[in-house]
Amino acid sequence: MLSDVVTSEGHRKMFAEKKPNNPIEVLVCSSTWPNLVANPNAKMPPEMKVYTTEFEHFYKQLPMYQSKVLAWILSEGKGEMFAHFAKMKYILDVKTYQISILLRFNENSEYTYEKLKELTGINDDILNEYLKVFTVQVPLMKRSPNAKKVIDWN
Repeated sequence: MLSDVVTSEGHRKMFAEKKPNNPIEVLVCSSTWPNLVANPNAKMPPEMKVYTTEFEHFYKQLPMYQSKVLAWILSEGKGEMFAHFAKMKYILDVKTYQISILLRFNENSEYTYEKLKELTGINDDILNEYLKVFTVQVPLMKRSPNAKKVIDWN
């Protein structure tokens, strides 16, 4: 595992030199890492796809990795998002699944629970957890009375 971290750091530096405008930083782990399970239903946010595709192209051109398969473990990622609420600007430090949920609200201000689930591919347990964070702990969204519909982006 330590060798994965060291190797990934070298890849990160090479990738940053080739694609200086690409904001992602990738840690490539072998399949032997414990607790890393890809969610095959999770959908990469379209806004991030261009960046991940650039990394995949870069990675596949490295001689010893041409036949390797990359699987994005979205549950393990994190990032910063810029958000505007009530004329204030914020930087949110959030997990990739949270990014996936929040970015959908750039397209529409209202979603049903099922539609968010469909758009993100996030399973019920995790989606419920993050929607609870967004509606109760850090209220960015309002819930409808039936608690299955997220409405009105503040």
